[in-house]
Amino acid sequence: MWLEDGIITVHYKENAVLDLPLLKTIVKQRMELAENLPRPILLEPSKGLYFTKEAKVYGAKKEALQLTTAWGILDSKTVLMISINSFLIFYRPPVPVKIFTKKEKALEWLNKYQLE
Repeated sequence: MWLEDGIITVHYKENAVLDLPLLKTIVKQRMELAENLPRPILLEPSKGLYFTKEAKVYGAKKEALQLTTAWGILDSKTVLMISINSFLIFYRPPVPVKIFTKKEKALEWLNKYQLE
């Protein structure tokens, strides 16, 4: 996870399993990296990324989305896109979320959500 040009990028390792304790740790680290400023997030999932049900529920709550203005999700895998779209329908996060296949397009969209 890193901050570059006002956007926080989160990259997950291949076959990562995100359960509730791990996601809470990631959210805490992201908030520290944000330096108390609301920021857009670029999520770069890797092959085999899996969220437990508890992590999905928590990830859509306001508590987990503090200091977040928008989420851009970079992915070109149809299966993951279907999973993400299902998540968005059922959990409806309170910030804009959009899926992209090209990083440049994702960054362009996320720049619209910078508050600085």
